[in-house]
Parts: sequence; structure tokens; C-alpha cells
Amino acid sequence: MGCDGQGHISGKYTSHRSAGSCPLAAKRQKESSINGLPFAWKANKQELPHCPLPGCNGLGHANNVFATHRSLSGCPLNAQSIKKKPSEEEMMTIKLKTSSGVENKEDIQHLDHEIKELNESNMKIEADMMQLQTQQISSMECNLRTIEEENKMIEQHNDSLLKELARLSQALINSLTDIQLPQMGPISEHNFEAYVNTLTDMYNNSEHEYSPECKALLDNIKQAIKGIHV
Repeated sequence: MGCDGQGHISGKYTSHRSAGSCPLAAKRQKESSINGLPFAWKANKQELPHCPLPGCNGLGHANNVFATHRSLSGCPLNAQSIKKKPSEEEMMTIKLKTSSGVENKEDIQHLDHEIKELNESNMKIEADMMQLQTQQISSMECNLRTIEEENKMIEQHNDSLLKELARLSQALINSLTDIQLPQMGPISEHNFEAYVNTLTDMYNNSEHEYSPECKALLDNIKQAIKGIHV
């Protein structure tokens, strides 16, 4: 969210199309921990599909201007598969053959047959391409709806986690308001992170020999946070 597609995590390219290559996504994948448990701030969203033509990897472009494409109109494989209709020059050549002394009935019938085959072939190709485009559009619309639903669920889950984090933070502040750590003021929203880091170091420093006052402080903290339910 909020990415304009510029930049690449490897630094080799000026743009990207996936979350795995997004420098902004990598920056946002920061985790904080509460009581030693990792907390994911945001989940990644899925990406939209590329070229809809089966077997195409999205590389190249029909007009040779871009290195990649996302649609049938820009697909070089699709452009190669379409058989061109007879040009005006080709049709004129056929007509000239019939009007410049070609009086043999079999030759005329052969020319008519060629024209008929060309028209039938073009009609079949156009029908097949129309059917393929319709199928691909329907499939893409279905995939988009699925992605939108999944992203909505991810956002709702992230909102729930953020609300739970805010609830736990406030509960910890309320429980430890009257307990002041050495060389620190009372816990508040402003010094919450520093307070928790100091408290974590006190519990994790197994080599430290606590004074009776420090042990009493830790016991008071344990008693104060017993009522917090995670």
C-alpha cells in the first residue's frame, strides 16, 4: 500500500511489480516483540496477474517499446498468432488475375476457393481470439475479486492485531503506573518503549546479582502485571 512501483530491492532496476522486489515492502517488514514473541505489523498483499495468454511469461512487447506487458494487445506471442487479412494489394492482385485474360474456368474457381478459405480462416481466428479474450477477462475478474476479498481479510486482521497491541500497551501502562524503574520516570506513552526495553534487560540479565531492593522491585512488577490477559 502506498507504493508507486518505483525502485527495486536489488538496486539494479528502476521499477518493480512484486512485493518481493519492493523496497518499501522490505522497509515495512519490521517486527516488534512483546515478552519475546514476534509481532507482525502488516501482512503483504497479493499481486495482480500479468499477461492472460496461457504460456506467456509477460516478457517483451508487441511494439518493441517496452520490456514487459500485461495485456493481450501488448503480447508479442498473441500478435504472432493472429493471421493477417489479405491486404488491399493482395486482393487487387487476385482481381487483376481474373480480369487480365484468365478465362480458364478452373483457374477462376481456384481463385474463388482461395478467397473463400482466407475469409473462413480469418473469421475462425477472430472468433477464437474473441472467445479467448472473453475467457481471460472472466478469469481475471474472478481473480481480482478473490484478491480483493483476501486483502480485505488481511486488513481486518491487521486492524485487530493493532487494536490488541494498543490494548495490551495501555493495560501495561495502567498496571505499572506506580512502579518506577531506577533512573527512569513513571511509565507513559512517551517512554513506553524505553521502559519495556529496560524491564526486559532486567529479566534477561541472568549474570546480574540483584540487590534486595531490585528483587523487591521485580516482585512488585510481576504482581502488577499478573492481571493482564494476552
